Amino acid sequence: MASFSPESQITDEERRDVEFDFLINNQFLRVTLGEFLEENGISSELALDIEYVEHLPPPEPQDCLMHDDWVSAVQVRGSWILAGCYDNTLHLWTTKGKHHLTIPGHSGPIKAVAWVSLNDTQATFVRQEVVLRVSHSSSMSFDGMKSRSGDWVIMIDFLQAVAITSLSSGSNVNASHDQTAMLWDWNVASNAVECIHVCRGHERGLECVGVNSTGVLMATGGWDTMLKIWPADTHGSNTEDGESAAKKAHGKSQIRTPVMTLSGHKEAVSAVVWSDIGELCTASWDHTIRLWDAEQGGIKTEIVGNKSFFDADWSPINRTLITASADRHVRLYDPRSKEGSLVKTTFTSHTQWVQSVRWSTTDEHLFISGAYDQQVKLWDTRSSKRALFDLTGHEDKVLCCDWSEPFFMVSGGADNTVRIFKSKNVPAT
Repeated sequence: MASFSPESQITDEERRDVEFDFLINNQFLRVTLGEFLEENGISSELALDIEYVEHLPPPEPQDCLMHDDWVSAVQVRGSWILAGCYDNTLHLWTTKGKHHLTIPGHSGPIKAVAWVSLNDTQATFVRQEVVLRVSHSSSMSFDGMKSRSGDWVIMIDFLQAVAITSLSSGSNVNASHDQTAMLWDWNVASNAVECIHVCRGHERGLECVGVNSTGVLMATGGWDTMLKIWPADTHGSNTEDGESAAKKAHGKSQIRTPVMTLSGHKEAVSAVVWSDIGELCTASWDHTIRLWDAEQGGIKTEIVGNKSFFDADWSPINRTLITASADRHVRLYDPRSKEGSLVKTTFTSHTQWVQSVRWSTTDEHLFISGAYDQQVKLWDTRSSKRALFDLTGHEDKVLCCDWSEPFFMVSGGADNTVRIFKSKNVPAT
């Protein structure tokens, strides 16, 4: 039986005005009811089921973190923000906007970053450094990259916690040479980093990395069209010469080899995410998405699109995939669907290429996207034609975005800034 408090006992918090959003046929009502019926071809004589949900308050702009060059990679873990730039530097910030560390010494622009783990004393990260030569007569526009000495130069950096893995090609600009991933140890207290492992195996520049939920394995993809799986721990024994971590020479990194190589894509692998402990999703410039069995080694599912994919992200909550493409649309796929199209929803609001997408880690309906139209948008999957909010502030192309921590939406762009937005309301998982 429900109980009610007398009027005199109702608190100010309970008296607060509550705003609601309304849904009809699983779509948010963003116009008048008459316009909605007309747009969707619904007769005004039919009875409608209208659902209401509490209105999501707009995210609040927090800090603008200035850098010296394009910010092409960003990710949050706990109270730390990792940002990678086109001036070859990696930066560590607090979520309160304080700069903590600059990691120099890279030989090319940083394209992506990803934390693996973090505690109070140590952190591990993957740093991917890619130097890639691309013909200027390529059929696809590369206006998102900067040219240097007549060649296109790209670099990728990834941060784990307690260990750092980075993909690197050293100082050599020849894309035909092997590219590497480097695993580092970062001592938080002393603010010192040390390279523990160098992962060799790719034959061209690396483009993406993903670490599984246990932190045991990581996967890399790149311009050689290959997907490679590696140990992600810093003390594993999968080394080229078989020496143990205890025998590591003074300052000398061990060479680590992949435990598995998977082939199938025809062009660069642009995104890799673990959909399960032993399952991977990849997206590629060859217009395909592939679902891989990382235990048996092989393709489980292939989805063919009509444009190159630039990014993809998997939600462990709703078990679906969102993608960013060259046609300004974000698409939601259900790779396991047995009925109808695998594309369940197409989100149309950006006016230029969509470069980055990230799911909420706490709400099955919410995600963010960043595009070349200078916009970061917050979406609800039940509203495909209109984003919930535009997170404005960037003055040039948005190159990356992240929502790894529920309270912080972070983005980086060609205006040399990292923008931080704070969510007021974080739904429970």
